[in-house]
Amino acid sequence: MVFRRSSDNTEVFYQISVTYQPEYARGVRWNDPAFGIEWPISHPIVSARDLRIRGSQHMSRVLVTGASDLSAAVLPILAAKGYDVHALSRRQLATPLPGLSWHNLDLLSQGAPSEIIHQVQPDFLLHLAWYAAPSKFWEARENIDWVRASLELLLAFAANQGKRIIVAGSCAEYALTPANAWKRRHLFFRPLCTERATPLRETP
Repeated sequence: MVFRRSSDNTEVFYQISVTYQPEYARGVRWNDPAFGIEWPISHPIVSARDLRIRGSQHMSRVLVTGASDLSAAVLPILAAKGYDVHALSRRQLATPLPGLSWHNLDLLSQGAPSEIIHQVQPDFLLHLAWYAAPSKFWEARENIDWVRASLELLLAFAANQGKRIIVAGSCAEYALTPANAWKRRHLFFRPLCTERATPLRETP
């Protein structure tokens, strides 16, 4: 059941003919493209139960982390392709995109990664959230926090039978060549992230 209010002072009452029996409850996804409804809203209030309702058989659910920063550009692309998009961030965009489900959550909070996976139950995960303060991220303590949170997020996603994960890297993944190693300590150092010029760092 979906309502769009036209004022801030709105009350909705509805009645049912029999006692509520949750085992017989069914529903459809509020923004399922199968219905072709263009809801003129940007901040839908959706219950936790309704968030778990699957869309039509052609509608896959994707969870995007870091949605107010780097990954904001992919949100309208995913929505246009018919995905059930859940955007996760500690803050919302100044002008949120319609047709998305927004979740304000700090992934560094204890239990938050498992909580959001259990709540959304995504088929796909696009994990782009990380600490990326310029010139500080190289040796920041926050990197350890994000490793812990990301591992919990990925393990919860796998346990929830998720299908595919995409995780973004950074220039820190690329090894320094003798020609540019001296620049590592320079404030404005920017490694060249081209595999043909800078090899990937070897992993044990």
